[in-house]
Amino acid sequence: MMASAMENTSVSHSINQATGGLPDSITEAPMHAIPATMFRRAALAATAACLLTVPLHAQTQPGQRDFRSGIRTGVGYSGVMPDAMLGLGGFHFLADLPVGIFADFKTTTISGTASDDGYCPAGIAVCTNSWVLAERNDQHIEQTSEWLIVNAGIVYSLTPEFALLVGGGLARETRFQEYFDDNEDGAQRVTDSGAYFVDDDVGPSWKAQGVGGFLLRAGRTLAFRLSYETAIGGLGLGAYYRLR
Repeated sequence: MMASAMENTSVSHSINQATGGLPDSITEAPMHAIPATMFRRAALAATAACLLTVPLHAQTQPGQRDFRSGIRTGVGYSGVMPDAMLGLGGFHFLADLPVGIFADFKTTTISGTASDDGYCPAGIAVCTNSWVLAERNDQHIEQTSEWLIVNAGIVYSLTPEFALLVGGGLARETRFQEYFDDNEDGAQRVTDSGAYFVDDDVGPSWKAQGVGGFLLRAGRTLAFRLSYETAIGGLGLGAYYRLR
């Protein structure tokens, strides 16, 4: 019987060698004989799988600076061409929403018209357009206006870099009429240059207006604005710096 068992063992070993099978001493090895590196590899694979399940925006959000994550509030310059180029404006997106608000204040720069030495000179007894038309024969040059504008509205981010804005406001217009005294005798002119301004017969008036345009992100901290304002009929400009 011992000879038979040895013969069977020899036959089995021969079969394993012929078929490429593993020796019995290996197939019957206990689990604790598996190398520890296999456990480490399995742990690394599980960790990688967990990381892949985290949303992409959650991994990149801390480094972003756009209208939806990073640039939430901005303040800076705001103006409208050609007559109200001095102003201040800003925007703020609400919480983590793509919707926010904007507001701005603009005025005519302090120059020309009412602040000029040619406004209502001493030679003009009544500083109105109707009086000049009735009492003098001076050449009319042009009508000019000074503006005070307040706007507010909604801003909506279509993409992280681009946001639409729409709103309205009030614009206060003060009109002036410019004339030229063409008297050949310079000493007789109402001003040294001959040009002067008088008040328009229509006093200062408030007008409702609409505003439409967009914000464009430029880098991590800046945003630029381009819009159109109906009352003044001009192109609105803005440059804002991110506060947070």
